[in-house]
Amino acid sequence: MRLSPAEDANRRLLRARDAIDRHFAEPLDIPALARVALGFEVTNDVDMGFTRWLTVALPHDPDRHLLLEVPGPPALSEEVAGQVRDVLTKGALGVVCVLTTDDCHKAFAQLSAQGVEFTQEPTEQPYGINCTLRDPFGNQIRIN
Repeated sequence: MRLSPAEDANRRLLRARDAIDRHFAEPLDIPALARVALGFEVTNDVDMGFTRWLTVALPHDPDRHLLLEVPGPPALSEEVAGQVRDVLTKGALGVVCVLTTDDCHKAFAQLSAQGVEFTQEPTEQPYGINCTLRDPFGNQIRIN
């Protein structure tokens, strides 16, 4: 059964957990990574003083947002935030985001051509084909 664009967007975003990024202040342009490499559009990028509110959405469904969040105050103490970043950097949190596509091999080829490094090439699984990449902060992102 083919999903409508809205149903597909809902499926993608419901399956995705918030990505936890170590440092938004790094030279890496996070909004550009989300937009160019993953196909999202930045919907909010607000410096709130105590945190940065950065959300992205799929172009055809701008009302469903994915929040990219830095672990730290006020939600976490500095000590706990440091522990979360350490675990994240080691890849111990597992896959933090799952994106779906109609053609995993094509997505792999396009992202590889843009310099994205994968930890798993497209692999046949009982439920379909998937591949895994690790973003510059250690988050594992799976593409099905």
